[in-house]
Amino acid sequence: VDGCMRVGIHPMAFLARTARLRQFKFQDQLPVGEHEQFFYANRYLGLHAAVCFDSTFPHFRVQMSAGYKQRRERMQELATDAFKKIGFQGMMYLLHKCDAYSGIDHNEFIQQNIPPWSISDDTCGPQPEPPTDFVMFFVAIFSTMDDRGALFRRMLRGEAPLAWLPRLAAAAPTRWAFFVEEQSITPPALVEEEAQHGDVVLMPQQGETKGGFTAFQLKFAVTFLRDFHFRWLLVAEQDVFVHLEPVLSVLVAQEPPMRSAVGGWRAKAGMASLQSPWLPPQFFALSHDTKHLLASPRVARWLRTDLENGDAAAALNAWLALLDVQRLELQGVHLGWGGAAVGCPGKSSSVPQSMALPPLAVLHPVAPGELLLMSEAAAVHGFGCEGLNATWANIVIG
Repeated sequence: VDGCMRVGIHPMAFLARTARLRQFKFQDQLPVGEHEQFFYANRYLGLHAAVCFDSTFPHFRVQMSAGYKQRRERMQELATDAFKKIGFQGMMYLLHKCDAYSGIDHNEFIQQNIPPWSISDDTCGPQPEPPTDFVMFFVAIFSTMDDRGALFRRMLRGEAPLAWLPRLAAAAPTRWAFFVEEQSITPPALVEEEAQHGDVVLMPQQGETKGGFTAFQLKFAVTFLRDFHFRWLLVAEQDVFVHLEPVLSVLVAQEPPMRSAVGGWRAKAGMASLQSPWLPPQFFALSHDTKHLLASPRVARWLRTDLENGDAAAALNAWLALLDVQRLELQGVHLGWGGAAVGCPGKSSSVPQSMALPPLAVLHPVAPGELLLMSEAAAVHGFGCEGLNATWANIVIG
């Protein structure tokens, strides 16, 4: 009722109306067990107990004195004796401490219609209100400040309605942000773009990169989203084609989504097959609890960004290697594509031998025109590669 959940007992402090509280009996002569006696005995007199998640009571642990530590060690003996005096033959504690970083607890909060951010994360008090509403998906897209990046952003916002991001937003509650590396002078067009759409986030400048984004920028994006709440975080580069249906089939199958990292897991080039699978950073998904743990103050300060000269892939896989996460494989992920002229690595009804291939889920890199045509083919025909050999090889795309 009113965001509160009925419980059997409050083991620590509680709040009650004074007049009502005085109607109940409290055996203060008990050495221990007075809470149990009070709540369970007075249930017969109409006492109701509840936890209201919009309130927080900080509990600070202090160094125990020797005498108190000895008393704590005798707690079971003292409690058993006290329970016998008040008529309890035994007691089983089913107490559970809610953890702001637990996927299980996060899912239960959602099922009970309890805002997850109202649960303390051990920093004394509840978390800040999220900047946006709770959504199913949050998409972080690494984009560029040039004209090509502006074109990709326009397409992904909806100018290409069959592109994967507009289709995802139409299928489920979705928010997104374009992470763009800041320059010494921000172009007026980008300032106007941000004022109109409110979805551009400027990242710290990292000098020359080999393409894509750096480990430092990935860490910046993850920690930037610390107070955002969603079920899944999708991370992508702007020039990625995504066939939405194969991706959603993997994500939806994980219910509830917990301790999961989804992507094109593979053996790292040049490394033995016994090495742990490697997650390419061009497109991947993290369950909320995994993102929340990486972004938390207790973990984020330890995330290294200097591996392999700041390589995002090296950093991402180093971070995940320390966590107990499910490595969920997304089939049909192809990277380093040479463009339409070299053919498309997926099914096409016009190429019968290609029908034995797994569905094409992710392709990188693609030009804006390729993204447009492949998105239309995936939405209309079910295959992103449909018509490639018959049409695209003769088209100048870009």
